Amino acid sequence: ALATVWQGSTSNFVKVIYRDIDFPVLEGTGDLGWKRHHLWAYNRGWNDTSSPEAWTDLHGKAPADASVLRRKLNLWFNRCSQVEDGAKCRSPATVETADTSETDAKIFAPPNVYKGDVARALFYFAARYETDLGLRLVDCPPFNQSDFGYLSELLTWHTTVDPVSVEEEDRNLASCRDWQGNRNPFQDYPELVEVFYPDGADEIVPGTFTYSRCTAPTAAPTATPNPCREDLEAGDIPMFLVNSVNPDQVVFLPTKDLDPALGSLFLTDNP
Repeated sequence: ALATVWQGSTSNFVKVIYRDIDFPVLEGTGDLGWKRHHLWAYNRGWNDTSSPEAWTDLHGKAPADASVLRRKLNLWFNRCSQVEDGAKCRSPATVETADTSETDAKIFAPPNVYKGDVARALFYFAARYETDLGLRLVDCPPFNQSDFGYLSELLTWHTTVDPVSVEEEDRNLASCRDWQGNRNPFQDYPELVEVFYPDGADEIVPGTFTYSRCTAPTAAPTATPNPCREDLEAGDIPMFLVNSVNPDQVVFLPTKDLDPALGSLFLTDNP
């Protein structure tokens, strides 16, 4: 089914998404061939046994070069310098992928021509399987096992980078007419994202790798002086949350010299 929906220049070829080239339908095995690529990584809240429907749903699949998928693995979708140091960026993502692909330690981006296709596939998957599997597109930690993203970048890809193309419309039609009887509504009605995600795309806080809506702004100091230490005042030991997947990290940054004999510091929500 996937080979016909993503047909290349002839029926003997399939279009592979990350390289954006025609690939022989029957060529090779292992790293020499192509594979069915689950755009919503199947260890993020689902697998073939938890949802056979999701496993075979063409609207969430694309052909991809097997060797490229070894690099993509389960990395989330975004662009470089958003949630990771830009010095770690590699573009193209591999020696085989298209020029506008990129990757770092946390993200992987398809070439520009397929960025919107990926976004709309994930919008569909989240809407279709949210009730059954609890799938969510998000920006902010802590990330649950059924979360995937990054939502804000996907919204940008959908609205700005890569609007619905004729080829994408043809794949939507073929999936419905020839195979599974339903369409991806985010391809038919691109404005539907405004209903599901009315807040729109968020932005990274300058100087950080965190989206602005992930933490509510608070005015320092945020605590009253510790009655056990009269020499400390509110704000002397500010606390920062470091964006990480697991475990969440907390950093204490003293702005005042502390006695080495202080012992332990405890984080509590007690007044």
